[in-house]
Amino acid sequence: MDSHLRRSRLKLYSMLQQHQAEISTQLEELLESVCAGPLPVADRLELRRLADALCHASKVTDEPPPNTSRVD
Repeated sequence: MDSHLRRSRLKLYSMLQQHQAEISTQLEELLESVCAGPLPVADRLELRRLADALCHASKVTDEPPPNTSRVD
């Protein structure tokens, strides 16, 4: 693989990691704001579990979460 292609891939990978970190931060902020409200404890725990699973899955697979906003 030539050096230009290698640098391009590293830059793209770095951008993806940065984007994942930003999404993770936004998700954490949203989760905290939702949990500060009158939501039942069981629902708060379920939201936390789902958010943790989503973040963990994207870190383990080293891939961003799938784009579910697209309609085919």
